[in-house]
Amino acid sequence: MEADCWLTEIEPFDAKLAQRVQALSAQIESQTLELASLRRNAPGATAKKFEEEFKRRSEEDEARVKKQEELDAEAARELKLDAGDLERMGEVQGTWQRGTEELEELKGKVGGTVARMERAKRAVEFVEGSN
Repeated sequence: MEADCWLTEIEPFDAKLAQRVQALSAQIESQTLELASLRRNAPGATAKKFEEEFKRRSEEDEARVKKQEELDAEAARELKLDAGDLERMGEVQGTWQRGTEELEELKGKVGGTVARMERAKRAVEFVEGSN
């Protein structure tokens, strides 16, 4: 009776199930090979695509900037600035003139001051040398 019990626990061979297992195993193998290929090739391909896209966008940006610079330069050439009649022009010119004259005067005085300083320095050296 034990022998009959053992036989009843074994299922009959299922050909469809065996084909399904074989198909799934083949699919796993195929995807494993595809993954290995991607691990080898994808980083280089991605880097190349990035470089190409970066170069293309950089060129587009440079062209856009150049065009904008040309438009800005044209707008600047067309712009006419008219200061009109300045209310304080005489005052500004007078202040400029006085400042220039005072600088010239100071420039002349600097030479005399330097000469007096040189004489004082020689005097100090002479006095210190006599002691």
